Amino acid sequence: AIYSISFNHSSSMFAVGTSLGCSVCNACPLKLILSIPFQGSLGICEALDDISLIAIVGGGIQPAFPRDEVKLWSQESQTIVRSIKLSSAIKCVRLMKDMLFIGVSNAVLVYKRNEVKMLEMIPTVPNINDSMAVAFSGGEIIFACPDATPAHVFVKCFTEE
Repeated sequence: AIYSISFNHSSSMFAVGTSLGCSVCNACPLKLILSIPFQGSLGICEALDDISLIAIVGGGIQPAFPRDEVKLWSQESQTIVRSIKLSSAIKCVRLMKDMLFIGVSNAVLVYKRNEVKMLEMIPTVPNINDSMAVAFSGGEIIFACPDATPAHVFVKCFTEE
């Protein structure tokens, strides 16, 4: 079964979370680049552009990992190099440059990829559609999600350091 499909920020590749693990494919020409088997399924699978790092969360009928924990897989070391355990189920994840955005039911948590401390918690309305968008432009990471005020959008630019 397929549980998630997501393009990287340049749309040159896409990652697929399945009942068998994670696959990353080149978009054009279509070609499998990477396949990582896990004992269980992945509900979320997000890859950086160079596929050096993949964010994964358990999901499906027999999750490989808890649904409240993001794991960062290093392709170089072929291991999980970081885990972030939360108190509620993770709805969506976006990985961009050196930042990690984690959506839970009423908030988005923002982390620097290599730091333990959370940078920011952005409150949202109940995010039932797992809505969150991240783009990179001109040295800035532009982030958007539902605001805490109904029918409003929260937008923020994070400047690369």
